[in-house]
Amino acid sequence: MRHDHERLDVLLEASAKAVREGLWDEAADLLQRFRHGIVDVHMMVEETMLFPAFEARDGNDDLPLTALLRKGHRDLRVVFSGNGRSHRRSRRRRI
Repeated sequence: MRHDHERLDVLLEASAKAVREGLWDEAADLLQRFRHGIVDVHMMVEETMLFPAFEARDGNDDLPLTALLRKGHRDLRVVFSGNGRSHRRSRRRRI
């Protein structure tokens, strides 16, 4: 998972760099790759494999740490669901 965190950090940093340079389409594409990587892959693996394994090891399926991490995941999904909609709308207006 550490390698995946590093890969996602690189994507996010590249997206921020593209924004600073005014490369909007590149920034949007990089951010979309980051969103897919974090929401559709990384968080899914954590929620379906890592968190349950951690909770099973502890014998408690209601650990404060995993509850906090799941809340963070829900918050990120909200952020990215709004981001995706605004990006699609802005692209339609330019066309």
